[in-house]
Amino acid sequence: ASAATADWVQNLVSNIIIRGRTILNQYGLEASHSHSSLIPEVDAGPLLPGGLQSPFDPKPAEDAVEEVAHSDDGHVKKVQLYQLDVFEPDTADSTPESLRHKNPLPNLRLSRSRVHKVLEALLTKRIKKQETKYPFKSYFLARLNPEYPDPIVDPAIDPADPETSVQFGLSVLSSVRQYAAEPDFLCWQLLLDGRVTDFVVRENQQLCAKFLEYLKHFPRAKEDGSITKQNLFSAVQKGLRNKRHNRANLLRLQQTFPPGGQETSVSYRGLLVDDMFMPSPLVFCLRIQHLEEQVEWSTKLCTAIRAAATDGRLSYGEYIGIDLLADPEFLCIDHTDIARGFGVDKADMRLETSQDVEKFLRNLQDGCVCPVIRGMDEEDEERAAEP
Repeated sequence: ASAATADWVQNLVSNIIIRGRTILNQYGLEASHSHSSLIPEVDAGPLLPGGLQSPFDPKPAEDAVEEVAHSDDGHVKKVQLYQLDVFEPDTADSTPESLRHKNPLPNLRLSRSRVHKVLEALLTKRIKKQETKYPFKSYFLARLNPEYPDPIVDPAIDPADPETSVQFGLSVLSSVRQYAAEPDFLCWQLLLDGRVTDFVVRENQQLCAKFLEYLKHFPRAKEDGSITKQNLFSAVQKGLRNKRHNRANLLRLQQTFPPGGQETSVSYRGLLVDDMFMPSPLVFCLRIQHLEEQVEWSTKLCTAIRAAATDGRLSYGEYIGIDLLADPEFLCIDHTDIARGFGVDKADMRLETSQDVEKFLRNLQDGCVCPVIRGMDEEDEERAAEP
């Protein structure tokens, strides 16, 4: 009876999500999804569960799938990792030791809530203990071992059976990939891939709460939580980083606003409700764009800094000579961040102060370098930098 009840509840929840997201699709979710550059790159599963054909179904890159034999005649077809019901034996040297296994292991098909709870606990622990310099994926894989000093605890992991840890780890990675078309899990996938830092993920998770706080003090927002569409658009431009100079992203955000003219009053509190299962089109778009902007921002920064280094080392003199850093989108990097990059106190920085360039980049980004909400001082600096 309990199994039948669980299946019934699962089907009910899936049906609610399918119906709800199908409706939200028509109010901007599809447009935000289809314009994303990151979602196809991470080989994400469909936004609608249950394999339902929809405009959200991804078109994965050819090299992002693996070949698996599915029939007695040896016919091979390409499937996604998250579509596997069973993880076949894998003892290859190229596979991380904590994921090697000699026997077939069923995919646990973990829920969003369960996966998010495990990874969120690790993220919180890393930030609290200042262990964010270590790659997140290595950090996660190490803690699958029940004998590790601070292991992951889950009912699926039996300390007496090492392969249950492997099964759980593979199932977590599979589920993250499956749900990576959604902001919460795109965060986890990018963090596991090393393309964003813990602090970018935390900023993305808190984006709506921080923007709500910003709107409470925005002069043209009302105390009852209402604001005109025109003023909401203005608040997005002024308050959120990288929006002012990215017209394409602004126009896509505008498409997620409720219908009506510019003077139509809307509830910004209602529009910014962040729900894992039923995302507001505006929230979905804001969070996906934030991740895209951060990946692009980091790529530009790392490329410019590596180009300025000499024989693998970067001096402070070389750093301040990088033209890119005068661009308004990089004004958020302050002297505290730079000093952290060089591993010295601000007062001890000299033109000749130097650091290995890769270590500098790791240190520099080991903090909240690019807050999602722009400070008033940045707005003043940006105006002064404009021709």
